[in-house]
Amino acid sequence: MRTIAYDLDLNENRTILLKFPEDIPLGRHQIIVIVDENPADPDEDKFEEILTDTTGLWKHQDGLAYQTKLRSEWDRL
Repeated sequence: MRTIAYDLDLNENRTILLKFPEDIPLGRHQIIVIVDENPADPDEDKFEEILTDTTGLWKHQDGLAYQTKLRSEWDRL
């Protein structure tokens, strides 16, 4: 068995079209759909952006000191 994951935005007609890789053989297959009942807000998922913005930060200063500074700023909010 092989797992192929697709991320998609479901539109009003609730129809999806899947294109499989060429190495999947023709014939009968079973497809299982897993639906996230509590999808994340795309605006809240900034992990990749944060990772890019902070890459190499530890080379310039103490990472623990930086985290402590950030947390103290959060406590003031």
